[in-house]
Amino acid sequence: MPASVGELWLDALERLCGRAAHELKGALNGVAVNLEVVRSRCERAGTAATAVASYANSASDQLGIVIETTEALLALSRSARTPTDIARLTRHVHALVGPAARSQGRRFDLTGPLDVLGATSVDADSARLAIAASALSAADAWSHVVCHGETNGTGPTVRLECRDAEPASCCIDGAIVDAVSREGIQVHVDSSTISITFPRSGA
Repeated sequence: MPASVGELWLDALERLCGRAAHELKGALNGVAVNLEVVRSRCERAGTAATAVASYANSASDQLGIVIETTEALLALSRSARTPTDIARLTRHVHALVGPAARSQGRRFDLTGPLDVLGATSVDADSARLAIAASALSAADAWSHVVCHGETNGTGPTVRLECRDAEPASCCIDGAIVDAVSREGIQVHVDSSTISITFPRSGA
């Protein structure tokens, strides 16, 4: 019997959490180290603000990663609601996949306006699964991924494009493609692109 959308989504969420946990640990360690430097230097009489500014800025940047990652984890771990905001969902997945890619010397970038995609009334876990599985596959196969949104006659589309000179082979589990297609979401993979197209509103 084929796995259900719920089972496939939980598997994808586990993979997302695994990547996020590593990045959270690294970012929190970075915050602690940088704040300790700020604290120890500020205890010295006559320490100029410029002497600790770079450490404070680094701690702030790393704390930003912690906040964004935690918010994404909480959002994706909650019970799904329909309709689903496609742009928000894509940003949450990027918040978990992007930092992990950067820590491996890769790039996973969001470009262009995503908000034009609007919301989808298809099963929310199917929408989550389609975008998460596509992002994970792209990040594993390609060293530079660009993600953007498009609207056309077919329906709102999240497109992941490889910017590598020689794209490696990329594939998504057929069970996932079949499961989301039953809900009206079309996932197409070619040598350098993954497209996730949602049905038009009212379709």
